[in-house]
Amino acid sequence: MQYITPPENRNRTVRDSNLELLRIASMMLVVLVHYIPTRYSLSPESVRTDLWTSICEMELKSLCYVCVNCFVLISGYFGIKWRSKSFSKLIYTIILYSVIALFLGKWLSGYDDLPSLPANMGFAAETFTTRWFIGAYLCLYIIAPVLNAFIEKLSQKELGRFLLCFYAFSTVFGWFLKSNNFNEGMSELSLLGLYLTGAYLRKTDLKCFNMSGLSDLAVYFILGFLLVAVNTATYLAGIEKSIYGYLNPVVILQSIYLFLFFKKLKVGKIGWINLVAASAFSVYLLHHHNMVFPYYIWLCNWMNVNSPASLLSMVLVIAGLFVVCMAIDAVAMPLFNRVYGRLSHLVDKRTELYRQKN
Repeated sequence: MQYITPPENRNRTVRDSNLELLRIASMMLVVLVHYIPTRYSLSPESVRTDLWTSICEMELKSLCYVCVNCFVLISGYFGIKWRSKSFSKLIYTIILYSVIALFLGKWLSGYDDLPSLPANMGFAAETFTTRWFIGAYLCLYIIAPVLNAFIEKLSQKELGRFLLCFYAFSTVFGWFLKSNNFNEGMSELSLLGLYLTGAYLRKTDLKCFNMSGLSDLAVYFILGFLLVAVNTATYLAGIEKSIYGYLNPVVILQSIYLFLFFKKLKVGKIGWINLVAASAFSVYLLHHHNMVFPYYIWLCNWMNVNSPASLLSMVLVIAGLFVVCMAIDAVAMPLFNRVYGRLSHLVDKRTELYRQKN
């Protein structure tokens, strides 16, 4: 996927690997977020009877819920640069993994001890509408040129004021009042705010965003502990509603400071990190497809029962997902480049002939 290169990187042919490492970490956290609900059922009763286990589960949530926010902050920081080839590759990747998931799901359904396939909604619906992030990110991609023009026009202070108003609105109407327009952070509107936030982090010179990397990491953990403390207090008060969510302003701040920590890492250009990061989105597309996800949940439940260290086992599963997706991409992406190149050449040739005739 192509991005606008920030001013300090415009003379570089290969991007430094620090934020690519965050891209990998973000996708690992996405997979973990889908795993956490299978581990332990949090409730006021569970907090009273087993406080330590409940706190550990809430802390795991606190560390993982930044996943989607960080993924979009990266796009906002670099800026999505509209190109027909990169957009076509995005659509191609989404469709490719839907086809693979369809065949994988049908193959897995042949085992009697695994869950049955979900009702078929049709290939197009399964591909583009059942997972909120795909539709929201495609929308963000399409309107990115308008957002980029808006970002370039505003000063740092003007963009900062806009974001303060945006997050005040999203906190009140989205987080507190549960407006459908925000859909608890799983919407185009939420991604738009995060995209603009990533762009603001590229521009800002505020001291609170220019601390050392270790200070940023410390803030990330401290905010996570704060979430645990508040959520524990609400459960002990008998309130069953969890405070976790993508629109929680504390989670958003956590995401920003984890992003800043990785941004300040000095790792240089590491080929294998960039290679793995290129398949991060593929991991999401494969494991969260409606034809595969039930088997993923079954595997999580099986590990929780049969593995003494299910979290460690989950890390191995995530590594396996990355390996599989990297192997698929190693074949599928060069094929796309070749076909797209030939089609582009054919279109250019036809266009030139048309111009000569007219």
